[in-house]
Amino acid sequence: MATTTLIDDLLKGFHRLFGVHRGLRPVHTRGVFLEGEFVPADPPAALSRAAFLRGAPTPVVARFSNFVGMPDGPDNAQEKRGFAVRFLLPGDASTDVVAHTYDGFPTRTPEDFVQFLAAVAEGSAGVERFRAAHPETRPFLEAPDFAPVSYATETYFAVHAFRYVAGDGKATFGRPRFEGVAGVHHHSAQEAAALAPDYLRAELRQRLASGPLHFRYRVQIAGPGDPLDDPTRRWPDDRPLVDLGTLRLTKLAADQDDLARRIGFLPTRLVDGIEPPSDPLFAVRGDAYRASYAERS
Repeated sequence: MATTTLIDDLLKGFHRLFGVHRGLRPVHTRGVFLEGEFVPADPPAALSRAAFLRGAPTPVVARFSNFVGMPDGPDNAQEKRGFAVRFLLPGDASTDVVAHTYDGFPTRTPEDFVQFLAAVAEGSAGVERFRAAHPETRPFLEAPDFAPVSYATETYFAVHAFRYVAGDGKATFGRPRFEGVAGVHHHSAQEAAALAPDYLRAELRQRLASGPLHFRYRVQIAGPGDPLDDPTRRWPDDRPLVDLGTLRLTKLAADQDDLARRIGFLPTRLVDGIEPPSDPLFAVRGDAYRASYAERS
């Protein structure tokens, strides 16, 4: 469990960077909720014994979001995007997957992440000092940002390497992701500048009028020597991918404001068959998400 001071420092870091917006998320503030279902692969993946990965479809609530912690952050900004999915399980249980469009994370430890937020808030000079002292952060800082054609035309990567346990007890480490069946498509910077500041939500309405959004729920399997406790290091592209099933997002949720108040996605909310990773960020993320939810509630 993270110390109260560390969690406070994380939240203060976001507030310093984006300002305080009462009752709203401190980051990924602007978003949109959708409803749909998860359809397990047929035959079910042998990777995990988790019950929702086999049998009947599972209802889901999902949220697409922009990165910045400002409610008026425009959709046409060049930035990373987020995607969180809650699987609604029997007996009022649930499990969440929280992902974003960058394959990895800027720092390995939560303490470094607090320093990273302070450096970004300071501006280019602070970022350059942090970059020089933390070479592991360079891939994140140097990764290009885009304005997507749609929230549906992205791949979203979870941060951590989870331990998947099969029915026979075999354990395999892997990193989950959601791949848009529509492919990955971005606007150029010139095209994005001409778009409306709310174009992504408007585009979702138009796209959903033609049918559901589909995402493949997949897990990239760790190979020999791949780090299991360091989310700053991307695994090679040739690592195998296991299909767990397909997300079908069928409609925009009716009461966006109510869902924004009620739902706090939690990456540490797991089920039997999917076990926590070993990296130091994981538990702290859970504590920080809970503190953020309590703060805005």
